[in-house]
Amino acid sequence: MSKHSRELLDLTLKQIADAQIAHDKTVAAMRAEAKVVHGVVSSEQESQRIREGQQVAAEARVRELDAAHQAKIDALRAEALGYLVDAKADAEVARYKALEALGPSTPEEWGRADSRALFIQEDLGTLEPSEIVDTYSLAVRSGDRIGAWLIHRYGSRLLSERTKAAENMGIAARANLAAIELDRVHHGPLYAELRDADRELATLGQQLERPVTGGEKMRTAADARDKLGIVLPVEMMVAEGIVDNLAMP
Repeated sequence: MSKHSRELLDLTLKQIADAQIAHDKTVAAMRAEAKVVHGVVSSEQESQRIREGQQVAAEARVRELDAAHQAKIDALRAEALGYLVDAKADAEVARYKALEALGPSTPEEWGRADSRALFIQEDLGTLEPSEIVDTYSLAVRSGDRIGAWLIHRYGSRLLSERTKAAENMGIAARANLAAIELDRVHHGPLYAELRDADRELATLGQQLERPVTGGEKMRTAADARDKLGIVLPVEMMVAEGIVDNLAMP
């Protein structure tokens, strides 16, 4: 991910977090204020009636604020996802260029690769997973860059096929581990960099897909109270986990 893309993405993620914090504070303050009865009242019953009216009005306003807040969050998420898509595209281009540099680069090298490809595929088909990795390492030690590139290319494909077609977990695990090791030795210093980039992008994607729980749970509680006739305060419904078990009609 480029520095510019990461800065834009980080900024947008911060805006999402700040918006959620500010919204939750506003809603909490509004609900707290709704519980306070100002002025002189004639009785506790009158105080309770006023308080209930204030809370009903506050909850109606909270739902309006929630809707506006969710629209803002959705817009920010869409913006952040756009940056993430760009970052993934940049990462794919960087990966392609990095891996391309490991393969044939001249007409002569492509000719040599073409003439050897079929024979290497046939040889790899007779080897155990660990032997494919050993054969790759031997090619590297021998200075056979084109041979190593072909072994990685066809060996990775073969190991993937064996993993999918394996009759038991042991065979699948051996093939999969060999494929991982083949990637690691082939990419060399690039392996950790490419792996970390993939993990970072995956983590950011999950972060954007994760719901913003604070406001959403309060809104779900308020809706449930109205639709299902629940009389508990929304704060208690959230705190006690009641919202998590609701099946809204």
